[in-house]
Amino acid sequence: MPTLENSTFLDLTSYGTTTATTVEAAFQVTGTPAVSDVNVAFILPRANDPTALLTSNWATRQTTLEQLKDNGTLWSTYGATTSDYNNAYSILSSHGTIIGNASGSDGYVTSQESRTIWVKLTAPQFETLFSTKPYQAGDLYYWNGNLSVPSGLNVAGLWFERRQGRPARRPAKHRQLHVDKQRHIRRRHGPALLRLPAGGEERRDQHGGPDRTRHR
Repeated sequence: MPTLENSTFLDLTSYGTTTATTVEAAFQVTGTPAVSDVNVAFILPRANDPTALLTSNWATRQTTLEQLKDNGTLWSTYGATTSDYNNAYSILSSHGTIIGNASGSDGYVTSQESRTIWVKLTAPQFETLFSTKPYQAGDLYYWNGNLSVPSGLNVAGLWFERRQGRPARRPAKHRQLHVDKQRHIRRRHGPALLRLPAGGEERRDQHGGPDRTRHR
Protein backbone atom coordinates (compact mmCIF):
# COMPACT_ATOMS: atom_id res chain seq x y z
CA MET A 1 0.00 0.00 0.00
CA PRO A 2 1.54 3.34 -1.05
CA THR A 3 2.39 5.67 1.83
CA LEU A 4 1.17 9.27 1.72
CA GLU A 5 4.18 11.33 2.73
CA ASN A 6 3.69 14.08 5.31
CA SER A 7 0.31 12.68 6.34
CA THR A 8 0.88 12.29 10.08
CA PHE A 9 -1.65 13.73 12.47
CA LEU A 10 0.89 16.31 13.62
CA ASP A 11 1.46 17.37 9.99
CA LEU A 12 -2.29 17.94 9.78
CA THR A 13 -2.84 19.82 13.02
CA SER A 14 0.42 21.08 14.45
CA TYR A 15 3.13 21.65 11.86
CA GLY A 16 5.43 24.40 13.10
CA THR A 17 3.50 24.86 16.36
CA THR A 18 5.12 22.20 18.52
CA THR A 19 8.45 20.48 18.91
CA ALA A 20 6.80 17.30 20.17
CA THR A 21 7.26 14.20 18.05
CA THR A 22 4.18 12.27 19.18
CA VAL A 23 0.50 13.15 19.35
CA GLU A 24 0.37 12.21 23.01
CA ALA A 25 3.20 14.58 23.88
CA ALA A 26 1.90 17.43 21.70
CA PHE A 27 -1.63 17.29 23.07
CA GLN A 28 -0.75 15.98 26.54
CA VAL A 29 -3.22 13.11 26.32
CA THR A 30 -3.26 9.36 26.79
CA GLY A 31 -5.29 7.80 24.01
CA THR A 32 -7.08 4.50 23.66
CA PRO A 33 -8.06 2.62 20.48
CA ALA A 34 -10.82 4.54 18.72
CA VAL A 35 -14.42 3.33 18.84
CA SER A 36 -16.15 6.19 17.01
CA ASP A 37 -16.85 6.42 13.29
CA VAL A 38 -15.31 9.15 11.15
CA ASN A 39 -16.40 10.61 7.80
CA VAL A 40 -13.57 11.10 5.32
CA ALA A 41 -13.76 12.82 1.93
CA PHE A 42 -11.40 11.45 -0.70
CA ILE A 43 -10.64 14.20 -3.21
CA LEU A 44 -9.55 12.93 -6.61
CA PRO A 45 -7.22 14.57 -9.15
CA ARG A 46 -8.70 16.77 -11.84
CA ALA A 47 -9.18 15.37 -15.33
CA ASN A 48 -7.19 18.32 -16.67
CA ASP A 49 -4.61 20.62 -15.13
CA PRO A 50 -6.25 24.02 -14.40
CA THR A 51 -2.94 25.90 -14.08
CA ALA A 52 -3.20 27.65 -17.45
CA LEU A 53 -6.71 28.83 -16.63
CA LEU A 54 -5.84 29.94 -13.10
CA THR A 55 -2.78 31.89 -14.22
CA SER A 56 -4.57 33.67 -17.08
CA ASN A 57 -5.98 37.17 -16.66
CA TRP A 58 -9.42 37.73 -15.22
CA ALA A 59 -11.17 38.33 -18.55
CA THR A 60 -9.74 35.14 -20.07
CA ARG A 61 -10.72 33.07 -17.04
CA GLN A 62 -14.27 34.37 -17.06
CA THR A 63 -14.69 33.91 -20.81
CA THR A 64 -13.30 30.38 -20.69
CA LEU A 65 -15.47 29.39 -17.75
CA GLU A 66 -18.59 30.75 -19.44
CA GLN A 67 -17.77 28.86 -22.64
CA LEU A 68 -17.22 25.63 -20.75
CA LYS A 69 -20.44 26.17 -18.81
CA ASP A 70 -22.46 26.94 -21.95
CA ASN A 71 -21.03 23.84 -23.65
CA GLY A 72 -21.84 21.69 -20.65
CA THR A 73 -18.21 20.63 -20.33
CA LEU A 74 -17.05 22.56 -17.26
CA TRP A 75 -17.14 19.68 -14.83
CA SER A 76 -16.08 17.00 -17.29
CA THR A 77 -13.04 19.19 -17.96
CA TYR A 78 -12.10 19.94 -14.35
CA GLY A 79 -13.87 17.18 -12.48
CA ALA A 80 -12.38 13.72 -11.98
CA THR A 81 -11.90 11.29 -14.84
CA THR A 82 -14.43 8.49 -15.15
CA SER A 83 -11.73 5.85 -14.63
CA ASP A 84 -10.35 7.50 -11.49
CA TYR A 85 -13.81 8.00 -10.03
CA ASN A 86 -15.11 4.50 -10.77
CA ASN A 87 -11.92 2.90 -9.53
CA ALA A 88 -11.91 4.93 -6.31
CA TYR A 89 -15.60 4.27 -5.74
CA SER A 90 -15.07 0.53 -6.10
CA ILE A 91 -12.10 0.46 -3.72
CA LEU A 92 -13.64 2.73 -1.10
CA SER A 93 -17.02 0.97 -1.11
CA SER A 94 -15.20 -2.24 -0.17
CA HIS A 95 -13.56 -0.54 2.83
CA GLY A 96 -16.40 1.60 4.21
CA THR A 97 -19.86 3.02 3.57
CA ILE A 98 -20.18 5.55 0.75
CA ILE A 99 -22.31 8.51 1.80
CA GLY A 100 -23.64 11.39 -0.24
CA ASN A 101 -24.76 11.75 -3.83
CA ALA A 102 -24.56 14.23 -6.69
CA SER A 103 -27.47 16.29 -5.36
CA GLY A 104 -26.19 16.37 -1.80
CA SER A 105 -29.62 15.39 -0.51
CA ASP A 106 -28.16 14.01 2.73
CA GLY A 107 -25.71 16.88 3.26
CA TYR A 108 -22.76 15.35 1.42
CA VAL A 109 -21.87 15.71 -2.25
CA THR A 110 -20.31 12.58 -3.70
CA SER A 111 -19.84 12.84 -7.46
CA GLN A 112 -17.40 12.68 -10.32
CA GLU A 113 -17.98 16.37 -11.01
CA SER A 114 -17.00 17.42 -7.49
CA ARG A 115 -14.04 14.98 -7.51
CA THR A 116 -15.16 13.89 -4.06
CA ILE A 117 -16.22 10.60 -2.51
CA TRP A 118 -17.39 10.70 1.11
CA VAL A 119 -16.88 7.52 3.14
CA LYS A 120 -18.04 6.65 6.66
CA LEU A 121 -15.40 4.53 8.37
CA THR A 122 -15.61 2.54 11.56
CA ALA A 123 -12.39 2.35 13.57
CA PRO A 124 -11.53 -1.13 12.21
CA GLN A 125 -12.27 0.06 8.65
CA PHE A 126 -10.04 3.11 9.18
CA GLU A 127 -7.19 0.82 10.22
CA THR A 128 -7.70 -1.51 7.25
CA LEU A 129 -7.97 1.32 4.71
CA PHE A 130 -5.09 3.46 5.98
CA SER A 131 -2.92 0.70 7.49
CA THR A 132 -2.90 2.79 10.67
CA LYS A 133 -4.78 2.28 13.92
CA PRO A 134 -6.91 5.27 15.01
CA TYR A 135 -6.96 6.44 18.62
CA GLN A 136 -9.16 8.65 20.72
CA ALA A 137 -8.59 10.82 23.74
CA GLY A 138 -11.90 12.47 24.54
CA ASP A 139 -12.92 14.35 21.38
CA LEU A 140 -9.47 13.99 19.87
CA TYR A 141 -9.41 11.40 17.05
CA TYR A 142 -5.89 10.74 15.76
CA TRP A 143 -3.37 8.30 14.35
CA ASN A 144 0.37 7.75 14.57
CA GLY A 145 2.71 7.83 11.60
CA ASN A 146 1.85 8.43 7.94
CA LEU A 147 -1.29 7.12 6.27
CA SER A 148 -1.24 4.56 3.46
CA VAL A 149 -3.91 3.86 0.87
CA PRO A 150 -4.66 0.78 -1.27
CA SER A 151 -2.68 0.43 -4.48
CA GLY A 152 -4.53 1.95 -7.42
CA LEU A 153 -6.38 4.54 -5.32
CA ASN A 154 -5.39 7.88 -6.82
CA VAL A 155 -6.16 10.70 -4.37
CA ALA A 156 -5.29 14.39 -4.36
CA GLY A 157 -6.40 15.07 -0.82
CA LEU A 158 -8.27 13.91 2.27
CA TRP A 159 -10.80 15.77 4.40
CA PHE A 160 -11.51 14.54 7.92
CA GLU A 161 -14.91 15.55 9.27
CA ARG A 162 -14.11 15.51 12.96
CA ARG A 163 -12.89 18.22 15.24
CA GLN A 164 -9.25 17.30 15.71
CA GLY A 165 -8.48 19.31 18.82
CA ARG A 166 -5.51 21.58 19.29
CA PRO A 167 -2.03 21.18 20.75
CA ALA A 168 -1.50 21.81 24.43
CA ARG A 169 1.17 24.37 23.54
CA ARG A 170 0.50 27.32 21.24
CA PRO A 171 -3.25 26.74 20.76
CA ALA A 172 -4.38 27.25 17.18
CA LYS A 173 -7.43 26.80 15.01
CA HIS A 174 -7.88 23.81 12.73
CA ARG A 175 -5.61 24.01 9.72
CA GLN A 176 -5.55 23.00 6.12
CA LEU A 177 -2.38 21.19 5.22
CA HIS A 178 -1.06 21.61 1.69
CA VAL A 179 1.68 19.29 0.52
CA ASP A 180 2.89 20.34 -2.90
CA LYS A 181 4.94 18.48 -5.50
CA GLN A 182 8.19 19.24 -3.66
CA ARG A 183 6.56 18.30 -0.35
CA HIS A 184 6.88 21.79 1.10
CA ILE A 185 4.20 22.43 3.67
CA ARG A 186 1.97 25.48 3.84
CA ARG A 187 -0.69 26.14 6.45
CA ARG A 188 -3.90 28.13 6.39
CA HIS A 189 -6.53 28.44 9.09
CA GLY A 190 -9.44 26.22 8.21
CA PRO A 191 -11.02 22.79 8.76
CA ALA A 192 -9.05 19.55 8.86
CA LEU A 193 -7.96 19.07 5.28
CA LEU A 194 -4.98 17.03 4.18
CA ARG A 195 -4.31 17.83 0.53
CA LEU A 196 -1.73 15.98 -1.52
CA PRO A 197 -1.81 17.53 -5.01
CA ALA A 198 0.44 16.25 -7.75
CA GLY A 199 0.74 19.74 -9.17
CA GLY A 200 0.11 23.35 -8.20
CA GLU A 201 -2.17 24.92 -5.66
CA GLU A 202 -5.90 24.57 -6.09
CA ARG A 203 -8.98 25.09 -3.98
CA ARG A 204 -12.14 23.04 -3.67
CA ASP A 205 -14.39 25.94 -2.70
CA GLN A 206 -14.02 29.28 -1.01
CA HIS A 207 -12.98 27.61 2.26
CA GLY A 208 -10.81 24.96 0.67
CA GLY A 209 -12.99 21.97 1.46
CA PRO A 210 -15.00 19.44 -0.50
CA ASP A 211 -18.50 20.35 -1.61
CA ARG A 212 -21.38 20.16 0.84
CA THR A 213 -24.98 21.07 0.08
CA ARG A 214 -24.66 24.50 1.58
CA HIS A 215 -21.78 25.17 -0.86
CA ARG A 216 -19.75 27.23 1.59
